[in-house]
Amino acid sequence: MNSEDLQMVLVVLEVARQGSISRAAEGLGMSQPTVSRLVRAFEASLGTSMFVRHARGVRPTPRAEAILESARHVEEAMRGLERVARGVNDEVAGEIRIAASEIIGVEVLLPRVADLRASHPALNVAFVLGNLAVDLEGGEADIAVRLFRPRGLSLVARRVGCVPTGFYASRAYLDAHGRPGTLESLLDHELIGFDPRGPMRELFSDIDARFTPERFRLATDSLTGQLVAARSGAGIAVLQDPIAQKYPELERVEVGETPGLPLWTTTHEDLRDAPHVRAALVWLQQVLEAYVGAEPWLEAEEPGGPKV
Repeated sequence: MNSEDLQMVLVVLEVARQGSISRAAEGLGMSQPTVSRLVRAFEASLGTSMFVRHARGVRPTPRAEAILESARHVEEAMRGLERVARGVNDEVAGEIRIAASEIIGVEVLLPRVADLRASHPALNVAFVLGNLAVDLEGGEADIAVRLFRPRGLSLVARRVGCVPTGFYASRAYLDAHGRPGTLESLLDHELIGFDPRGPMRELFSDIDARFTPERFRLATDSLTGQLVAARSGAGIAVLQDPIAQKYPELERVEVGETPGLPLWTTTHEDLRDAPHVRAALVWLQQVLEAYVGAEPWLEAEEPGGPKV
């Protein structure tokens, strides 16, 4: 199989995933005619049609499904070769891609990334910030920092610690609406909650089964969005203590304990010994351990494991 054959395989897989030649072209950074040409060449090489056109794009033919499954194995083998190749060089250089939730990235990691860059000037750092789990096995990132336990047969994860949380609201909101003293009275307030489809959706129900999605007057899958909403006076939210305590306009609402959030780092087992990954993991461990357990570090920043 030559390089053009491999390119055709990747293009066909992307078209199948996107269900559209134009969207696949955009995602691959190619022109639409080039993608169409490569799909036709792939079909000609196999003597079969791969896709059926419809009003919204294309879909695989029944016969194509088996071919696509084999193509996915080829793609995964290529990803494995890339991962192994990246771990051969002992120099801490190249690019490291770190995935994290938006709030951990903005409030915790980015304020400290200069330390990583100063220690390893040949290392380029890219952050993938969002609340949905990235596909480490598919190469979307090299390392992930998550507030839930990662899952994956080829992933190696380490639990850094547990982030304490609490109910918080702006002082202006509490002055206007009163300060609840019990969980029961909390139910009568404007609650800021999690998108019921997001990975954090069980947090409120772990506190009390009465915290159902319909109780939330405002819901978002963004932890940063919840922080902004609470600071603006929109209501009461469960926030991470070390972050909420940096903002003087927020006040902790003492109505009982809230569960802590487990903090994990994870990477692909093929990458854990790569020098650039090891260097980033050491930095992450230092930063995240300080975040979980050292409030003086956070105050100074006021301006700015097991295999699973």
